[in-house]
Amino acid sequence: MEPSVQRQPFAQVASAWDRLAQDALPNPFLTTAWHRTLHKLAPDDPVPPALETVLYQWGGEPRALATLGRARVRRALVFSSRMLFLNETGDPRLDYLTVEHNAPLAPVGAEAKAFAGMVEGLLTDTDWDELCLGWVEADRWRACWLECSHLPLMPVVIDRRPYYFRGLQSRDARPDQLLSSLSSNTRQQIRRSIRQYGGLDALAFEVATDPAMAVRWFEHMVELHQARWQAQGKVGAFADPFMRAFHEHLIEAGAQDGSARMIRVQTSERVIGYLYNLRAGGYECNYQSGLAYEADPRSKPGLVSHILAMAAAAETGVHCYDFLVGESQYKRSLASGKGEMLRVSLQRRRPMLWLERQLRAARDRILQKRGRERKEAW
Repeated sequence: MEPSVQRQPFAQVASAWDRLAQDALPNPFLTTAWHRTLHKLAPDDPVPPALETVLYQWGGEPRALATLGRARVRRALVFSSRMLFLNETGDPRLDYLTVEHNAPLAPVGAEAKAFAGMVEGLLTDTDWDELCLGWVEADRWRACWLECSHLPLMPVVIDRRPYYFRGLQSRDARPDQLLSSLSSNTRQQIRRSIRQYGGLDALAFEVATDPAMAVRWFEHMVELHQARWQAQGKVGAFADPFMRAFHEHLIEAGAQDGSARMIRVQTSERVIGYLYNLRAGGYECNYQSGLAYEADPRSKPGLVSHILAMAAAAETGVHCYDFLVGESQYKRSLASGKGEMLRVSLQRRRPMLWLERQLRAARDRILQKRGRERKEAW
């Protein structure tokens, strides 16, 4: 049977998504719960239109699945492009969710071939100019491009950012073991902060055990998070009602099976912080946090909360704790490894897109030349 690509409502492929996820690399951004929530809550407006699910089949069996968004995007007031978005909506307000390690859902070892097959199937439709792949891990992107470089598409790297993670082993279930692997400066800061909180025995690490408790802790986390960011003149991650609604639904769905973990760290007197982590298999990532900062800068609620969360993750078989995209000192201090995420778009052969690429390349050359001239002047 020939390969085929079909666009269907999510409800029609939800069971196939569940089955395919069992053979895929663990990824909390590709779970059935994440995508069911996205399809349920994304506004069904004409612009962008309702989300679709793309099903790639080969031999009559599902080989890859992904959510597909759509929007017309205007850049530099001149260039207009009909865009498809892989596992995103195409609405910047909704895509503040920030899907990382993005890819179609596919079996382990077959991701690149499934990606190429899905993209080739989408090329049979003429109603789009670009496919935005979102934030893709750099090594995965290179493997995928090798499989589809023969297609009439031009890859454009829009942005690149580092992400940090910590590899875990069973012995890391002891916080002291984790601390011993950190730099002396970081280790000293955390130990001093733990003493300020009354010592390890005075710290209670808890994971919400039912949906109601998890949502309640999420609301407390949002209060702390928003207060911190708004004090710095920023809106915070949960200013938009959609963000709060999405994560409340996701937490309700994932609190019981542990895929969405609301964590609270406290002493007998006060809460130190909340972590909102996502877990799939042996992988756990810290999606967001709300921390109770004190006047004393030597207090490190984030570092202490993450040390306890990583120890708990190691104890339950997690082998990778991911801090996700972004440059932050606490990520560099706690991580054992670093990778790169690329935001990539695949462009079809369109004259206006070619012209845009040429103009952007010319601009970049000018900026590079000016940068060299400034260095020489110094």
